[in-house]
Amino acid sequence: MKVEELIAELKRSNIHIEVIGDQLKISSNELNIIPMPLIERLKAHKSEIIQFINSSEKFNNYQSIPKILEIKEHYSISHAQKRLLILAQHDNSLMAYNSFAAKVLKGAIHFEFLQQALDILVYRHESLRTIFITIEGEFRQKILDFKEEYSRIEYIDLRYSTMKEREIINKCNSHSKILFNLDKLPLFRACLLQTGEATFLFLFNIHHIISDGWSLKVFFSELMYVYNSLSNSKAVILPTLNIQYKDFTKWQNDQLKDEHFQNKHRSYWHTKLADVEDHAVLMTDYKRPRTLTYNGRLLKKMLPDDASLTTKKLMNCYNVSLFVVLVASLKLLLFKYSNQEDIIIGTSMAGRDHSDLENQVGFYVNSIALRTKVSKNDLYADFIRKVNKTVMEGLEFQAYPFDMLVDEILQFRELNRAPFFDIKIVLQNMEDIQGMRNFQGSEALTDIEIEDFPVESEVCINDLSFRFTADDGKLLLDISFNTDLFTSGRVEQIYEHLVNILRQSTQDPDLEIKEFDYMTKEERQKLMNNYLNL
Repeated sequence: MKVEELIAELKRSNIHIEVIGDQLKISSNELNIIPMPLIERLKAHKSEIIQFINSSEKFNNYQSIPKILEIKEHYSISHAQKRLLILAQHDNSLMAYNSFAAKVLKGAIHFEFLQQALDILVYRHESLRTIFITIEGEFRQKILDFKEEYSRIEYIDLRYSTMKEREIINKCNSHSKILFNLDKLPLFRACLLQTGEATFLFLFNIHHIISDGWSLKVFFSELMYVYNSLSNSKAVILPTLNIQYKDFTKWQNDQLKDEHFQNKHRSYWHTKLADVEDHAVLMTDYKRPRTLTYNGRLLKKMLPDDASLTTKKLMNCYNVSLFVVLVASLKLLLFKYSNQEDIIIGTSMAGRDHSDLENQVGFYVNSIALRTKVSKNDLYADFIRKVNKTVMEGLEFQAYPFDMLVDEILQFRELNRAPFFDIKIVLQNMEDIQGMRNFQGSEALTDIEIEDFPVESEVCINDLSFRFTADDGKLLLDISFNTDLFTSGRVEQIYEHLVNILRQSTQDPDLEIKEFDYMTKEERQKLMNNYLNL
């Protein structure tokens, strides 16, 4: 689904892409051979890329985002930031929007160079030294001048600790649960634990209001590149940042006032999401609390080989992307559970379709609601085409801020429900996760091995969140679920049912939706036994 990221990757690799008729043409110089995995990703997302390029005025008519030339005491905020500031007024959401990462570093780490590298990034990216204030009842962002105290890395030596494992767990737990005051710097924390003579654990926690998933990749990529340069006595040469987040905010707000933009994007969403009533499609195991809660747990799975193979067959058969196949499977399962014909699930868009935003650190990600009408008499072939149309339209009209739609469309908000959808789905590639490489594509650190340190997530923003990861023909799935609503056993069952839906999807394109059966053999046998024992 990350079409913007894929196009940005092509640009960084000096690979040219254009649409000719209904085909994609890619070209590069002789020294820059296009790797086969990248070609396969282009094939997998072909229809989405064509749709994106054809519909993107910014792609075809590039205009740089103008910079704010006047230095001000404070600046306007984005609509996404406004939502987080409102949520931050409620204590139970303070930690829900922390982004925590832990990395194992093996090798000789020079602490002073790592500290200097972080200092350089905080100076470079205004978002990392931005606070949020209220002026005459209005939220504003204020950018502070760089000070070394804003970027201090905490160093803890555990080499000789007799309770090393316990201290690591405790530190990870406390670091991930830091409460950030949004009106004070810093809005991130970094910590380096030395666990052996040449082994370290780097902890990093940042508030979502100044970052997103793409931002973390930019941050770690640049941090590793700068560290590498300093430790090897090389010049630090980073790409020039054409703008900062405050410039994007003004540009976005000006864009939203444009009549053509309003007629195109706003009109689509107001029509698409009109008359949304109850968007609940899944019975919960526990009674829903009166207010939103974020207590979560993570279930990690790898889809069976036959289910992964099924997705490829469906992609080829219907000329759709992997993301569309996964969305269709999840929607079909939710329909079978609820018999509700109006199914809405959410997804996230990177919000980086303008090239000026590629190397930025900030909160750019935007949510979109994927609404599809399902009928039990639909043929599967017709159903997946409907889902594909929904996804393509969402991609085309992704620029309109989700949070504005919430304010404009929903006249009544349930305090214990997220707006428009309770369930979210995301697809990413393994290279997006393990992309600890600098912007030039070489190894990030000299003589240093980097590994993810497993940390159990205890936060879930939605009722359920399905995060698929494509990894060399395999499909990994992380299901994050709200423990105030669902049991672990129930989520295991949902996973098994989703796999069964996938398996059945290739049986017959004329199979009607009502003919799909999500139950496992064991469940059917149990039902039969119960029936016979009546």
